[in-house]
Amino acid sequence: RRVHGTLSECLFFFAIYFFPSSFPTRMGNVEASQPRAPSYTPRMRLRMGPPVPLSCPAQLQSETRTVRNHANLLPATLRLEPDRGGGGVRIKFEADVDRPAAVTIYVASREQHRETGVTFHPLAAAAPTVPPANLETGAGVAFTSPCLDCSRVSRKALRYREDDPTAFPLVIVLSFEGSGKTNDAQITYADLGRGAAVRVLAQKLLVNGTLYAMAPLFGGQPVSGVVVDDDEASDCVICLSSPCDTFTMPCRHHCLCAACADALRRRSRECPVCRRVVERFVSRGTVAESQFG
Repeated sequence: RRVHGTLSECLFFFAIYFFPSSFPTRMGNVEASQPRAPSYTPRMRLRMGPPVPLSCPAQLQSETRTVRNHANLLPATLRLEPDRGGGGVRIKFEADVDRPAAVTIYVASREQHRETGVTFHPLAAAAPTVPPANLETGAGVAFTSPCLDCSRVSRKALRYREDDPTAFPLVIVLSFEGSGKTNDAQITYADLGRGAAVRVLAQKLLVNGTLYAMAPLFGGQPVSGVVVDDDEASDCVICLSSPCDTFTMPCRHHCLCAACADALRRRSRECPVCRRVVERFVSRGTVAESQFG
């Protein structure tokens, strides 16, 4: 029995040594000649190749024409005030004016485009219109219109409808002398809500017969024209050393210098402030300018 037991043990160890794949282990059948792949742990670092640049459009930087706005209506100040004596309403707002200007107000009118600019015609014979009135020059100039009787105008004409985009409940035109033969103007389109509520729909700038859409720029100079005495507020958000001179469109963030904008154009398409996709970069020296913003 001792000899038989010793011989069996020898054969068993001999088989394990020369035929390890025939015997199961805790990890399964593992061949001695085939190395196991190391399991991943959080401390292990993955070997990555060089970063691949994202594909971007060949041209994302655009040059635009420089124009100036000499009369700027402040949208936040536009409001209606009921006239107790006359039974109508008065339109009030404030504007920044650096050149003699005139105010013309249209209620329930339709916009028509022509070669020399735009004109506005009343939707109904009873729609009131304020003839041109002079504006003083200065910052934050207050204006109050005469009493307007809108009682004979239908409520449908005093509400803006998306299915009729050329009809506007309220249009305010600030006209001033331009560089061409015709006067330039800033046009404010507004909707009349319930009570004295006024909602500005859009603002446009008419220069030499061409109509430009106006939009606020985030990070530029304030509307009042007061320059903020803070160098860090005007630095590029990427290099933190060069002054900002480039806007990202359409989000309109004034946050990049020209060098970083060119580098961002080649590598990515995201605004560094809001992460929105950038369609184009606009240099500050080529965007529509205004003395007050």
